[in-house]
Amino acid sequence: MTQEPFRIQPDLQAYIDPLSEEELRMLEESILAEGVRDPLVVWKEENVLVDGHHRKSICDKHGISYSVVYRSFESKEQAKAWMDLNQLGRRNLSRDHRNELIRRLAANGVRQKEIAEKVGLTRTAVNKIVGGVKNSHLPDEIKTLNLNQTSALAELARLQAEIDSLLTTKKENQTTVEYLRRKLAEKPQEIEVTKEVTKEVEVVKEVLPMETQERLKLLEAKEREATEKLREKERIERELQKAQHELNQYRSVESDLKAMEKKKARLEEEIRKVKEEKACSVTEVTFTRIIDSIEKAGMVKTMVTNMAEEGTLTEQQLDRLSRCLQNLIAEAKDALIVAETMRPKALRGGGIRVL
Repeated sequence: MTQEPFRIQPDLQAYIDPLSEEELRMLEESILAEGVRDPLVVWKEENVLVDGHHRKSICDKHGISYSVVYRSFESKEQAKAWMDLNQLGRRNLSRDHRNELIRRLAANGVRQKEIAEKVGLTRTAVNKIVGGVKNSHLPDEIKTLNLNQTSALAELARLQAEIDSLLTTKKENQTTVEYLRRKLAEKPQEIEVTKEVTKEVEVVKEVLPMETQERLKLLEAKEREATEKLREKERIERELQKAQHELNQYRSVESDLKAMEKKKARLEEEIRKVKEEKACSVTEVTFTRIIDSIEKAGMVKTMVTNMAEEGTLTEQQLDRLSRCLQNLIAEAKDALIVAETMRPKALRGGGIRVL
């Protein structure tokens, strides 16, 4: 958004109490996450900023854009009154600070009805804060109590303030009843005055406390409802944190399983290769032994000749040697037949490994 030029006037900047460190931190986190939701307000005639000093400071710090709207004020007093009224509807103020703003607005000519609507109090409560109110007017105003719909925390704070106000009013009403009773006891001879006083006492004693108690019960029920909502919100947040923790653990286990699957596949491939190499080694050893046996058979002639020349060969040994050689010839012929039979298969790549 386009940022328009304007001035900052120190007395207007200092007119509204500064935010606490916690409020300033929360505002900064909100702006960083969502941007500036509310535009800055500038006094059109004087081109002076009247609302948004904290937001502007945070935006300048982080290079965040903001929007600006212009309002017309006839005087600085009118601008300050608007600033007070705007603060009543925006911030979670303490009771004393709220009452101070209400009295300041009333002194600047702002209607009590407008103040009551902005802060979420009854006109009677506002009138009482400004300068006192007659007890006989309270029941009608209580019936028109309008709760300001804000966050749960603001609702709780406002309800507590209403309860405190009504409790104070009830105490004052009781004091008034006692005072009127004393007046009756002091001047029993004033019959007409006594009748009027007695009538007012009965109204305060019977009607007003009853209305006050009903309103207190309603406010207490609202307070319990808001408290339950806060508890439910906290419970849901705890469940979400637990679910997120379990999800993170599952993702970690899932990652470990994938790594183990890869490791398993790699080991299986290595085992397969080792088995193949082992099978080849066994085959090679067996074949080497066969060749060695055949080559050794070729040395029989030399060995028999030597033994005959030395005269160590007997007739029985010759007979046994003849039988062994005949068997060896027969086995060699059979092995030759098997080898020749397997050759076509080797050529077709079936069942025989060809080097």
